[in-house]
Amino acid sequence: MKDDSGSKQDKDQPVSYESVRPFLKASLEQIISAGRGVRDMAEFSAERLGDKALPLVNRFLAEVRSGQVKIKGLTDSVHQSLFDGRPSPEERERLIREAAYLRAEQRGFVGGSPEEDWVEAEREIDERLAAQEGLIARGRHAIESGAVAAESGAEATYGLVRQWLAGREQRTEEAPRRLDDKSKSSPEDPKDSTAAGSASEPGPTTEEPAARTRTRRAAPRAKKEGQTGAPAKAAGTRARKPRSPKTPPTP
Repeated sequence: MKDDSGSKQDKDQPVSYESVRPFLKASLEQIISAGRGVRDMAEFSAERLGDKALPLVNRFLAEVRSGQVKIKGLTDSVHQSLFDGRPSPEERERLIREAAYLRAEQRGFVGGSPEEDWVEAEREIDERLAAQEGLIARGRHAIESGAVAAESGAEATYGLVRQWLAGREQRTEEAPRRLDDKSKSSPEDPKDSTAAGSASEPGPTTEEPAARTRTRRAAPRAKKEGQTGAPAKAAGTRARKPRSPKTPPTP
């Protein structure tokens, strides 16, 4: 019987850069042939090897940019589109050096070692670069170990990348389809809403129309009476001067 605990322990162990570099090389070659970018390559690598592989991906891409690793299909135009906006290997090393110096300065240059400071600073800078590209760590566990990925070979890695891209496109196409199904299941036709409202609300009784008729008949009558009232008389009569009182004749 196969022991799964041992294989899981191997998957969770830190991945060495030397062991995983052939896997990253084959992944990038297939990503380029599919017309995709660095982000897809990093996402695929993180799903296969876990989030701990993202710093290794950044290191590998820095070597590819500087020409230390030869990639099939990496023309000048593809090279520019892949690495436009990404820091150069010199800029990455400068950021790591500054972060390592800051770590030593914060503890007063007491204890620790330059090697440990450099390793921690390298991890910090690579994770920051991954976060800037939207590749924020989400606690993904490794599907396979770095050793298994390296032994799979280029052709097997090509197939894994093709399957991963096909599944991603299918999920992207299914998302709008699910939204359409939801909109169809909840009709918004005003006729349907009116019919539903008339079925749920009780209709008017026979006494209500008679009350409305009496109200409408009484309204014109009140209007006519209002026209023949005091305002109408005031408008049709002329203002008269007050008469002086008659004085009685003198005897």
